[in-house]
Amino acid sequence: MGCAVMVHSMSAAYACERHGAPLAFVAFDVLQVEGQDVMAEPWSDRRKRLEDVGAELVVPNVAIVPVTHDAEHLWATSVGWGGEGIVLKDRRSPYRPGLRSPDRLKVKHRQTATVHVEAGDSELVRWGDLGWAVRLTLTYTHPHTGEVTRIDEIVRVPQPDAFKLHPGASGTHQCWDFLPNGRRRHPKWMGWITSPP
Repeated sequence: MGCAVMVHSMSAAYACERHGAPLAFVAFDVLQVEGQDVMAEPWSDRRKRLEDVGAELVVPNVAIVPVTHDAEHLWATSVGWGGEGIVLKDRRSPYRPGLRSPDRLKVKHRQTATVHVEAGDSELVRWGDLGWAVRLTLTYTHPHTGEVTRIDEIVRVPQPDAFKLHPGASGTHQCWDFLPNGRRRHPKWMGWITSPP
């Protein structure tokens, strides 16, 4: 049976390949079967098709994303393993390419951290449809390693009128996770917690 499945991040796959890490393919939806578009079918029907295809596979490092009705347990497991979060889906929903849908809800784990702003640009820049951002040089204690980390980072600023650069002061930011190299996933400025020196 031929099928086309969703690929979440080819750039991540290429990065793994470049560094010699073993690749794995994990499918979470099916969009075509035997050349026939099945996106209009409800998620529950597409999931059944995907499981049927998966049952026929005997390939190393290929799997299907597991599903459960126990969202609370899935959340605890995902976040406990360092995952970004979970996706909740309406079983009756079709797949609508390129559109955000209330039928699919991403629930992400947000982490808040205190950072010390050493320097930065005083001018904010437009960051696509996400609003405004600023380049900052930050130090903070990495929550996974406990090491003091210094990094130059582009940080989203949700309230640009309320942001003024204060080198030497500390503030808080939210992000989805801290990467081993010190970068943060989707950092967002929350506000100052100390006055400038």
